[in-house]
Amino acid sequence: MAERDGIVALKWCLFCGNFFLWLFGIGVLVFAMWLFFDTGNADAPEKLSQHLRFLSGDLNYFYAAVYLLMGAGLITLFTGVFGWLGAYRESYCMLTSYTIIVSIVLVCHFTAAGVGYGYRQSIYNGLTDGIQNAVQNQYGQIPDYYRETEVINYIQARFNCCGGIEYEDWASSRWKDQPDHVIDEVVPASCCFGSSGLDNVCPTYSAILGGNNPYLHQTGCITILQRRFSDYIVGIAAGGGTVGILELLAVILTVVMLRKLHNEDKRIY
Repeated sequence: MAERDGIVALKWCLFCGNFFLWLFGIGVLVFAMWLFFDTGNADAPEKLSQHLRFLSGDLNYFYAAVYLLMGAGLITLFTGVFGWLGAYRESYCMLTSYTIIVSIVLVCHFTAAGVGYGYRQSIYNGLTDGIQNAVQNQYGQIPDYYRETEVINYIQARFNCCGGIEYEDWASSRWKDQPDHVIDEVVPASCCFGSSGLDNVCPTYSAILGGNNPYLHQTGCITILQRRFSDYIVGIAAGGGTVGILELLAVILTVVMLRKLHNEDKRIY
């Protein structure tokens, strides 16, 4: 009787625990899909990661962590069925399958968390190098770097930033060497609030206002994007780690229940 009571208790613990694991798994999946399809606003034609890929090839660790979360989350959607049915029917076969699948998924979640957090400096370096190179060497060099030029305009306008590390990066850029920009203290129009799509430049100094242009974005784009990706990485590490721990607990409960079923020698297929 005591063995049977233990099995019943484990069955309902696993049933309820699997429900919460399923909810957490869905939440992490939604977060990963939001990262993958992130546009930031309704007018953005593509997700941010697509834009950044034109500037940097060193964000592979970030994309790998996102893909792992998405894949693990999708598997979690279907794995919960094995857990619920296996616990309800006390099925040795289904609970064994559930244990194997959840073990694989928890490795994916822990790996995603480890890759995102462990390689965060490489991700930051990729952002820095890609944006700085585009600002210094590629922007405005049309038609060769038309796409890169559009991406920098998009980032500067969307995130209210200017240049790489700071807006003064434009003073040493190839764009500034062009005849139309070489004399005046100007930056691209996307560096200023309320700039018209017909404008090509934005002055950094306003004689009328008697000082620096108050409509100029003062913060460098690298600083803002690193902060944004830092939040992404924390979310990946926290989400993947939390779900991984819950999955580990689910595996332990399932293994204990399998041992009790084996001891009772009652296998329902």
